[in-house]
Amino acid sequence: MAKPKHAKAKNAPKKPAKPTAKKTKRSKPLTFADQLGVKEGAVIVCLHCKEQFLTRMRNQLPPYARLFPTVPEGRQVDIIIRFFNEHADFDSSFRWLERQLTPDGIIWGVIPKKSVLKKGERYLLDDMVKAAHRTTLQKARELNFSPVEQAVKFTIRKEHRKKE
Repeated sequence: MAKPKHAKAKNAPKKPAKPTAKKTKRSKPLTFADQLGVKEGAVIVCLHCKEQFLTRMRNQLPPYARLFPTVPEGRQVDIIIRFFNEHADFDSSFRWLERQLTPDGIIWGVIPKKSVLKKGERYLLDDMVKAAHRTTLQKARELNFSPVEQAVKFTIRKEHRKKE
């Protein structure tokens, strides 16, 4: 039998290994506060939230971060977490919320998930995003907030950020 013309030599070099992505080790898993973008020294306001949520957040805050149930008088804040229901006026809420933020601040709008709505209840995501876009805010990302709630992150568009 004749050898095929394209037979490999016995000592042919092996293909180089494909580079693999570097694996990074986290020293600790992300906490809920980390997922929300809470940094050391941040001022956080939680509007229309339940006491159990406030307790959960207080237990996870990094050093020097402070959590308030209302906006502190005469002060801008880094993160606002606002719980909305189907009766919310998104337009006036977002106009007011954006004035309370620092230039690189974050607003988390929390609404019920579509899967938990009862018949006849409105899904609020589209209305909330449209109202935010009518201001200087832009949608950044979504987060599963709890088994029954989802959160949407809004930031001020770069062209509208004022330098302090």
